[in-house]
Amino acid sequence: MNKSLKISEPLSILKASILLLDFLVAILLAILLYFSTFYPIYQNNSSYVNGIKDNNEIINRYQLNISYDKNKDQSYYQNIILNFLDDYKQDVFEYYDNNLENKDVIQSDTTEYLFNVVILGLPFEATNDNHISSDGYYQYIQQNDGNYAYDIIGVTVDSDLDKDEKLFYQQETYSKLAICENILYQLNINNYKTNKDYVNNLNIISYTISGVISFVIYFMIIPLFFKNGETPISKLFNVGLINNKTGFKIKKYQVFLRYFIYSPFLVLGLYFLNIYSIIIFMIVPIILDIFVLFLSKDQRDIFDYVVKSKVVNVKDSYIFKDENEELRFFEKYPELEKETRNDELSYTEKLKSAKTFETNKSDLDGRKK
Repeated sequence: MNKSLKISEPLSILKASILLLDFLVAILLAILLYFSTFYPIYQNNSSYVNGIKDNNEIINRYQLNISYDKNKDQSYYQNIILNFLDDYKQDVFEYYDNNLENKDVIQSDTTEYLFNVVILGLPFEATNDNHISSDGYYQYIQQNDGNYAYDIIGVTVDSDLDKDEKLFYQQETYSKLAICENILYQLNINNYKTNKDYVNNLNIISYTISGVISFVIYFMIIPLFFKNGETPISKLFNVGLINNKTGFKIKKYQVFLRYFIYSPFLVLGLYFLNIYSIIIFMIVPIILDIFVLFLSKDQRDIFDYVVKSKVVNVKDSYIFKDENEELRFFEKYPELEKETRNDELSYTEKLKSAKTFETNKSDLDGRKK
């Protein structure tokens, strides 16, 4: 006989490893469910998301996302910005017309003027006291008549630049490519504000539902179809569950409820979905469960204590359905009862008084060796 009549338990390290692998598989299942179902739904039907896609296409078209190259001079990056502003000039001026309290401050409708006020940060209307950019790096050109040249791109405050200063201004111009991306956002801000909350809420609901469905399927539904309440990973390692109180086969309701207590933590962790919620609601309970597993006398975790289950080696142990099945087994193999030590036969409380049960021998269906 290859199996022991005493329940065989796996090592605690194996139990903990299986638990971690189970959760990893459940997470991967949730990600797969999310990206194969919910994500495409709002990706294809949200004006907010479609707007983001359109913006990215524009950014690529105008090379606003190019990598920095110190071998390119300042004018190279400046021309990229001017090219973009030239095509979107009308939209940008309309934006300022709608948002400026004093529309008379706009001095010109040229692309160069737009570059000065939007990119360089020069004032809309220059005066002797206010003709330098907010960062103090650029200024309007002042003409011989004392007026400021709005339609000429502003120059650096320092006229004589050394090599390092030229490199600095080159980097400054490159960094202002990001302003063009912000312009695209500002032009569509009302549409974004209207749809962003909807998309965010839909996203939260989507990955929360994906996580819960995957969790329920993996930990609460699939084990019902296996003989000893195994998950796919525990099945791979020939590890299953028994009823710790009786030593017999675990009940279906115990299998279903075993991980139910983790559900509220999962929902909270997914709903808020930030580093803190993931640590507090999802990781900490698992770490605590593993601590209980290693520190408990009978090597059981929190899930086991809640539903009165125990993790065992199903390959190396006989697991009887109930007392009657146990009795039928020993009626068929009486020599095992004599040859096996008393303590080995006492893994259920029923074995000590097994002979007191009345059984119908015609119903015996003893197990194979």
